[in-house]
Amino acid sequence: MRQQKAIRRQTRCSNMYKADVIVLNHLGGGTTVRVHHLPAVGETVMGFDWKICRDVAKGGNTAIALSRLGLRVAIISKVGNDTAGRRDKQWLDDESVDTSAVFMSDDVSTGQGIMLIDDKGRNMIVTGESSTKMLSQDEVKTSLENFRSPKFFVSGFEIAPSLALDAAKFAKSKGLKTVLNPSPVAPLPCIDYIDYLFVNELEARLLLDINVDDNVDPKILCKQLHERYHACCTIVTLGEKGSAAYTTDQKDAYHFYPAIEVNAVDTAGAGDGFLAAVVYSLVNGKPIQEALDWANRYAAYTVTKSGGFDAYPTLEQLHYFTGKA
Repeated sequence: MRQQKAIRRQTRCSNMYKADVIVLNHLGGGTTVRVHHLPAVGETVMGFDWKICRDVAKGGNTAIALSRLGLRVAIISKVGNDTAGRRDKQWLDDESVDTSAVFMSDDVSTGQGIMLIDDKGRNMIVTGESSTKMLSQDEVKTSLENFRSPKFFVSGFEIAPSLALDAAKFAKSKGLKTVLNPSPVAPLPCIDYIDYLFVNELEARLLLDINVDDNVDPKILCKQLHERYHACCTIVTLGEKGSAAYTTDQKDAYHFYPAIEVNAVDTAGAGDGFLAAVVYSLVNGKPIQEALDWANRYAAYTVTKSGGFDAYPTLEQLHYFTGKA
């Protein structure tokens, strides 16, 4: 009997997949268009250089960025059994991302978005309705249990917020470190089961009901986000100004790191890459201060490139860049 139980345990383990990081978020592609300036409300602008972008939304982009840095990464998502879905899944396969938990369905169409990029490399994004809306909690939990000894769980709100938050709670109960990027912004409950909350400056203001034009110190943003939502560590990206973090596991420490000055070509996907770079450092046991500094260098590299996830560097490319920066 003991031998049979041992065999069953060995069989169950052999059927599990290895992953350092599990990403749960939207997977989809889209189109980019260049504009000389981003439009104001009600303004019509002329677009040019329309392209199908090698971009796979926040879930796919984060997974690819992590994989290029050498981590074992798996993604949980759902796409349509259509041309876009098969293309996006193939792009992930080509980047050595584990797609065993990417569900393909005839009942949904793969979400597609559109991104406007101005002459300064700034962007405005309309994300496509997520085919992941049909992903069930049972599918997510079963998928999570199929991976062996993952360390980090990363999710966001390009899928249903309730699905992302429930999955994060489940991942936390399994001992994983949890990372949340609640973008697009939606109302948040207490998220004391989230270890790392990532938002950009605008998202931070929206979550705190602070006017976009008000002059607010990043430290105040970070601290108020923690006080309202109770994530262990709150990280706010500040665009060309850098990044900031407030953490309670180091005696309420605040950290700020200025951005590296570069000539930005395209900022699309820089936030997803920054998150991936921080997670990479944390997986490898680095403290948050070192993780932020390194992620700023990573983000500086990505904005000098264009082309969606093709802008994400390998470790070798990044070491060469930081040696020159």
